[in-house]
Amino acid sequence: MRIKKPLNNYLSSKYVLPIIIGLLAFLFVPFEELDSYRYYEYSFDTDKSTIEFIAFNFIQTFDFIYYLLQYFCISLNIPVQLITGVSVALLYIQSFRAIDIVKKNYGLKHGILDILILHFFVLISVSYIVVWSLTRNQIGVMFIAYGINYLLTKKNVSAVIFFLMAIFTHFGLVFYLLIFFTGYFNPFRNIRLIHRSLLLAGVLISFITSLFIGKILERLSNLFIFSVEYDYQKYLSNQEILNVFEFDLSWGDKLMFFTTAFVILFCLFNLSRINAILSGTVFLFIWLCMSLGFAQMHTQRTLLMLIPLQGIVGSFFLFENKKSYILYLYRLLIIMSVIAFIWNLWAYRDRWVFELPF
Repeated sequence: MRIKKPLNNYLSSKYVLPIIIGLLAFLFVPFEELDSYRYYEYSFDTDKSTIEFIAFNFIQTFDFIYYLLQYFCISLNIPVQLITGVSVALLYIQSFRAIDIVKKNYGLKHGILDILILHFFVLISVSYIVVWSLTRNQIGVMFIAYGINYLLTKKNVSAVIFFLMAIFTHFGLVFYLLIFFTGYFNPFRNIRLIHRSLLLAGVLISFITSLFIGKILERLSNLFIFSVEYDYQKYLSNQEILNVFEFDLSWGDKLMFFTTAFVILFCLFNLSRINAILSGTVFLFIWLCMSLGFAQMHTQRTLLMLIPLQGIVGSFFLFENKKSYILYLYRLLIIMSVIAFIWNLWAYRDRWVFELPF
């Protein structure tokens, strides 16, 4: 009788945890300050046909897919929380699938310990309060995860379709996609000195972002792609510029910002070659650093955008860096991330309420 290896046993069951997290997201009862609470309270006119509903909402706002999904749920008497639960599970499943794709395409091989650590970090890199509550953003990022995987498999038409679905779920994601693709098509990505300089510049700029970000956002808000969507103007508003130390959040939230950012920085900085996907991640990391210097909203949404990219970055890092001291430092950063994640759970200990939404 053939005995399965431990790695094979793990690979055959690795999607169990994403499904469990998706189930918890379905059962989660958000408190009133969270976005999902507002979304769950929405009520739609189900007397309209599907075409009428799409036309009516598309005229009002570009990002109508989430509302369309809610429309179907209400029409079928299904709790809208199911949308959140399924999309959360799919986001993590596609993030795991990205690891499999890059391992196959680039011939990457990892030890069982590091592959376990890598998958675990993907699951805890962003607070579940953020993942479960920023519902429209999260569903949009789930579509982006599909798009990234199609990019990795060279199915560009399918990738474009899913990126458009992300935009039509939450128009605000067009801003983050523009940042990602600016890096994706960066012609200098193969020069190690340039991408290392960009990473360090991002860290340094984070301390002075508040001095110039207002003018940048003002100019962006005048561009047609942003000015046509009224609701998106709040994303480019400079009325409340605060750095990470001034955010109205506990350290249970803020510490996770830092630990996740440190892991991404450490991995990207220790790569000798940067391909298109990794270059896009470098640019998103720079925006994450800038966001830490002026806006809680952009910080949280950039971290969401990075979830499907965490495993890709980690896969290349683990393959290239087999020196023990580098791996020890990586594992130490992961331990720090675990501590921050546990702190975050503790910080919201009275907010973790779960029940069947019937």
